[in-house]
Amino acid sequence: MSLPPGVQVQPIDSLTPFLGNKWWIRARVTDKSDIRTWSKPNSTGKLFSVTLVDETSSIRATIFNEAVDAFFPLLQNGSAFYFNGGQVKQANRRFSNVNNDYEATFDQSTNIFPVPRGEEGSIPSQRYNFVPISVLKSREAGSLVDVLVMLTSVGEVQTIVQKSTGKELTKRSLKVTDSSAGIELTLWGDEAHKFQLKAGAIVAVRQVRTGSFDGVTLSTTFQTTFVENPNLPDVRKLQEWYSSTGGQGVPSLSNQGTFGQGGGEGGESYRGRKMLDDITNEGLGRGEKADFVDVRCVPVYVKQDSQYYEACPGCNRKVQAAGSNNDMMKCEKCDKMVIPTQRYMISLQVSDNVSQSWVTLFNEAGVEFYGMSASDLKKKCAEDATFLGKKNQLRMHRPLLLRLRVKEDKGNSPDQDSRLQLTVQKITDFLGDTDKAVDGKLLKTECTSLIDAIKSYM
Repeated sequence: MSLPPGVQVQPIDSLTPFLGNKWWIRARVTDKSDIRTWSKPNSTGKLFSVTLVDETSSIRATIFNEAVDAFFPLLQNGSAFYFNGGQVKQANRRFSNVNNDYEATFDQSTNIFPVPRGEEGSIPSQRYNFVPISVLKSREAGSLVDVLVMLTSVGEVQTIVQKSTGKELTKRSLKVTDSSAGIELTLWGDEAHKFQLKAGAIVAVRQVRTGSFDGVTLSTTFQTTFVENPNLPDVRKLQEWYSSTGGQGVPSLSNQGTFGQGGGEGGESYRGRKMLDDITNEGLGRGEKADFVDVRCVPVYVKQDSQYYEACPGCNRKVQAAGSNNDMMKCEKCDKMVIPTQRYMISLQVSDNVSQSWVTLFNEAGVEFYGMSASDLKKKCAEDATFLGKKNQLRMHRPLLLRLRVKEDKGNSPDQDSRLQLTVQKITDFLGDTDKAVDGKLLKTECTSLIDAIKSYM
């Protein structure tokens, strides 16, 4: 079939609602969705959607009802067609990230037929509108975006129960990163089962939706597509960055930590690498929720009077001596006598070579700092009165990267002065377990980070 005599094909970037349905375009089909149905009190129907691409632009198109049966088998991804008889309207950005202010709809009055071989011209195969992952934290939840990422982790298929409906859902979690940040990407339904890509692949991901659960996340939609190692210039740049850094040192928008290392609580903000003075100057931790930062520093002093407290093994609260039995102590919260265990609560002064600050290490961070549990530390100190002093001396002036939770403590009464609490969440020791066990990869990453920081001031 050929075009009717006198028909003028126009570019996609010239389509507007004022043209009615008299226009013709020549475009390639991409991002074809599955057929979806809906059922409302006053109507039922079905639809599928495609993205149409030509040399000038792209536009999202949706095909409804009777036209679905005619055009769903015909419109295949990668094939080029002539289109006529559609309606153009304002685009709904929540359902499309195609870089066009308008979208098209087709029905049974639409004309669609293949472009004959040799007439396809220079129609591109795909158009992407890539967004750096770091930018997603400023996007409205529910927005559709394209990302070019390195796949770093592929989780197993899981089944969960949706609390609101009791319905079983199938999911698979991926961890992906680019040079700006990392993020968790969740696949749902059949896509979770069918996914075959392995960690280490560079993937162009089309039409994924941003979410705000436990930080910033991405999830697939019925429009999502994955293309491994696309023929794009940015692929090589991403590969070179990942080869040189291993993907380390970038923040994660999901779970609010350094990518691949976990971090803060859902909804709280990771603010990146900071100096200690930045915490005060930028007003961090003064909001409703905590802020998380990374600080490169060295310990300069640790309070000697207490590194741990006697804790209830059930609730971890501090317990009190009671009676003559030295082995048993009273837990007020549990209202019973218990044999206590020990948990860290260390006050540590650190310096970043510009200023100093006090930070607190609770149990998990204390174990990372001393390399043993608080109970073991207590036993060692009982055996050797000089053990703690020697241990502290070994820990001083070693370069550390601390993940800090920053939150204002407003006190229990209005007349109390507020103060910032800096709590250590994670410790990265640049020298490893001993002074000789230098981690070359970690040091290389740190050097790269420092060079980038210097460049940002130039």
